[in-house]
Amino acid sequence: MKIAIILLKTFEQEKVVGKVDKILENYDNFVLVEITDNQIRSLENEGIKVVVKNEIENIQLSNKNINTTKPRHVKKGAIQSHLAYEHTIDPGPDIHHYLVQFIGPIKEEWKEEINKLGGIFSDPYPSYSYIVEMDEKSREKINELSFVRWVGHYDYSFRFSPGLLEEIDKKVPTHARISSTHSLEPEQILKPFGSIPSTFSVSFYSTENLKDALPKIKGLGGQIIGEYNNKITISIPEKDLVKNLKNISKIHGVKLIDTVKIRQLHNNIATRIMCNHDLDSALNLSLTGKNEIIGVADTGIDSGDAATIHEDFKGRIIGIKSWPISPEFNSNILNPGDDDGPADKWSGHGTHVTGSALGNGQKSNGIFRGLATEASLFFQAMEQLTYWNFDFVKWYRRKYGTNPDTYALTGIPTDLKVLFQEAYDVGVKIHTNSWGGGDFGAYDIQSEDVDRFVWDHKDMVILFAAGNSGIDANRDGRIDFMSITPPATAKNCISVGASENMRDELEYIYRNKFPVDPIASDKLADNPDDIAAFSSRGPCMDGRFKPDVVAPGTYIISTRSSKSKLEGWDLLPKTDPNRDHYMYMGGTSMATPLTAGAVALIRQFLRQEGLSPSASLIKAALIHTTVRKPYRYSAVTSASSLWDAEQGWGHVNIEPFIADVNGFKMDFIDGEGLVTGELKEYFFDVSNPSIPFRVTLAYTDYPGNSIINNINLIVTTPNGKDYYGNQASPPYDSAFDSSNNVETVYISEPIPGQYKVTALASDVSVGPQDFSLVISGGVVSGIGEISGTIVDSSNTPVEGAKVSVDSGQNVLTDADGRYKFTEVPGGEHSVTAFKSNCECACIKVNVLENEVALANIELNCLTGNVIEIEETPAKKIPDKDPAGITRTMTVDATGHVKNIEVSVDTTHTYIGDLIVTLVSPQGTSIDLHHRVGGGQENIIKTYSTTHELGKLTGESIKGKWRLKVADLVGQDVGKLNRWSLRIIPA
Repeated sequence: MKIAIILLKTFEQEKVVGKVDKILENYDNFVLVEITDNQIRSLENEGIKVVVKNEIENIQLSNKNINTTKPRHVKKGAIQSHLAYEHTIDPGPDIHHYLVQFIGPIKEEWKEEINKLGGIFSDPYPSYSYIVEMDEKSREKINELSFVRWVGHYDYSFRFSPGLLEEIDKKVPTHARISSTHSLEPEQILKPFGSIPSTFSVSFYSTENLKDALPKIKGLGGQIIGEYNNKITISIPEKDLVKNLKNISKIHGVKLIDTVKIRQLHNNIATRIMCNHDLDSALNLSLTGKNEIIGVADTGIDSGDAATIHEDFKGRIIGIKSWPISPEFNSNILNPGDDDGPADKWSGHGTHVTGSALGNGQKSNGIFRGLATEASLFFQAMEQLTYWNFDFVKWYRRKYGTNPDTYALTGIPTDLKVLFQEAYDVGVKIHTNSWGGGDFGAYDIQSEDVDRFVWDHKDMVILFAAGNSGIDANRDGRIDFMSITPPATAKNCISVGASENMRDELEYIYRNKFPVDPIASDKLADNPDDIAAFSSRGPCMDGRFKPDVVAPGTYIISTRSSKSKLEGWDLLPKTDPNRDHYMYMGGTSMATPLTAGAVALIRQFLRQEGLSPSASLIKAALIHTTVRKPYRYSAVTSASSLWDAEQGWGHVNIEPFIADVNGFKMDFIDGEGLVTGELKEYFFDVSNPSIPFRVTLAYTDYPGNSIINNINLIVTTPNGKDYYGNQASPPYDSAFDSSNNVETVYISEPIPGQYKVTALASDVSVGPQDFSLVISGGVVSGIGEISGTIVDSSNTPVEGAKVSVDSGQNVLTDADGRYKFTEVPGGEHSVTAFKSNCECACIKVNVLENEVALANIELNCLTGNVIEIEETPAKKIPDKDPAGITRTMTVDATGHVKNIEVSVDTTHTYIGDLIVTLVSPQGTSIDLHHRVGGGQENIIKTYSTTHELGKLTGESIKGKWRLKVADLVGQDVGKLNRWSLRIIPA
């Protein structure tokens, strides 16, 4: 027996009655069923789409895969043995955290029922599961619910990062290795990274859990070093370390225990490769990054003084900040809290990185420059001169066989959200980071920090270097998979690997670090199609696709710090007048800022198109335009892959943004939020079959290991053939991807005709979930019109009815009941009509280019009283204040809601910061708007029973109605101008 979803709209779902073993649940656009293989074949023969959901059989945690085909807590029974657990001990009657898996995509009413039984929801987890806080009595009741599939205690062993206890027990270094660009020889690209002895980061499910845990941790000998939101940094005496860590894991509310790591460092020809252009034209780009601000967090920046900075940056500095040594290092150093300033005194890494992103080549007369030559810079210096104490040096040398770096990235804060917020507050929307380190493929606490920040700031693009941990451990002449290191494993960042540059005149080869041919004798920069051997490979531990893209990362020439005496990979020839101002370096460190420069150009392009692009739209655009290239020494066996572990989705290519290609067109969509079961459809006419048709979907997922919210991409061809996202081989519609928040469909030879592009919310645990689409090919999405007539139930035209379309236009009908909208974007749209004493009505229409979509609507007009009240407060919405403002209007009439409309007029410069909530007199709370829309301005919209307010039907209308508007993020501001209620009593 299998669990599957059948893609049918609500009115079609009767088709499967009697044709499946069991209907488990109905949703708006699919039905969840238990089904046999024979039944699947039978339905597919009828043309009904069936998608098997194999992912429901497992819950993927950071360090454990739990098979849920076998119960842990038997319904109406005791605890059972299970492979994921090392014991059969019941956690007891007190309150504990449990994993609760549902039978399928989670419905809000299921969560409400669990709340009523005493369960408190914490974090969502993959495969339709949640962490729920509850006692034994609640657990027994919740386990009996028909929509609950599996329940198990969130065991103490689940609360450690992968390999943490094993590393302590064995007293050996973790297997991951990362780069050090301090090396003077190009072949010296691997160096072990370090964790801090007896120092750990502990995260909790809530602030209350954290506060309750502090005295217990201190009682176990733990010293609290720092506290950051829902996590702390602690040090523990080495004696009985494992025992005490296990005891800490048993404290109520502990979510994850991880080591504190010393993160390590991981740029003229490279830009030409990324433009896919001839050398001359690539130096005169139509896009320059003007009005973009790039944030760089790295070692330091040249002199550290904007007045004396390298000429390639002068006049474009927004700010330079230096981050002192973070407190978690205090017990291992002699200079706690020191700050040696923002100058780049040791490796010159930060100066080189910055030049790759936005250097304008001023000092070299334009020869050596980055891509975003007119972008501004905000720099955060994190490398500090660190005096390690004798005990730490001895411990480090014993464990890693080398001394720790004296200049180290000890300024990186434990909570990365603080770092990003500082940059965001000065206007940074692109933030590049060429550092990292940790267990291969792991999703750690700082990976979650990255995802959390982008989830809360959906217009902030964050990039991370994939790492330089590529290795041929089995000596087969091919680089092994899964060496990417955090935080590049974050879902919502752009993770960048390194391809080779093209400097064939340089004779350096990979040599002893890769001792087996063909790589051993391969030059480091002789073929731009090749992937650098050291570049960290994917995938992640949970199977997610990483890296996202690759860019040149070997022998990159970029700016040299005037304060550093080191020479990077090499200096320019002695006769070159630029020798003191530029040098060669390499690594994914160099590929990442080059990509950040490309992102700046893409963002500028989208702004010029009139968009306020979200981070996911920019990520989708970057990935959409990549070029897949044949890597000579690839370990990938499938030639048909859309993604692979070496080059990700492909090589960065900005040519489509800087050059016109005959017949080629791109469309960009930032879609509004979807909840489970909803979908959004768009239509495109393909007129040129010689140009491949490609669609890329990306979205910013809720933070957490693996995918939490699942939006799937479906492309339907003119002959009815479906292509599912990330299905690279026939039949192309065998399964949905439930592991990635980027999906693509590529049709190399599209047949002419109309294509339907669907974004389906298969499972949204925390929503609504917005999304982005990029569509390209010989396509015409175009502009069309909507027109129609509004009549009442007696077919009499209704004059003065207000008609609105979800593209933002509003009109009133004329004396004949007619209306018309022009300049409507192609795709599916909702048209709503209403008038006093009439019930609101809505229909959906599909708009095609240069065509008129007909939308005639019948209103049910009433003879009874209609209640209409309005307030115009013109009140400022407090910035970055969850309490917001609350306005109240009172209805004195009696009766019950049959139909209700709420109109809201809010001025705001970034509606993605806002939550707008209506609360009825009975206390029913409905989010009308929940942080969707990204950088769009103003909410001027009417919400109706037909859509958002259906839950209010039947409630009493008498009493106080409240509207709350809250702005959760700093910087952008606005006010509530007007709001109104229109209620038709039953």
